Amino acid sequence: MGCPQMLEPEENLTVLAKLVESFERHVEDPMLLDVDWGRPVAQGTVGIRLPITRFVCKIKMSQDKDPVTQRQVMAALRAPGPFHNPELADDMEQALSGP
Repeated sequence: MGCPQMLEPEENLTVLAKLVESFERHVEDPMLLDVDWGRPVAQGTVGIRLPITRFVCKIKMSQDKDPVTQRQVMAALRAPGPFHNPELADDMEQALSGP
């Protein structure tokens, strides 16, 4: 697991400005963080960097659910509507049927 690293004040301010911009760019009248105005505000924050040293990907296919729930989920994935994803239902069925 990565060891957290505290950001230096200037880097923290840069990261905060980017974070604000990432959320504000989606609104009609964005309020961006002006670096000069934000410098004293940023002094009340602590920025950290958490390096990723390992990434594990696991597929979750409702293995911990009872068979009735599993069938309901697969049926919902095959049905028309906002959750329509028959390919995922097929993958789920294959994963649940065992090796």
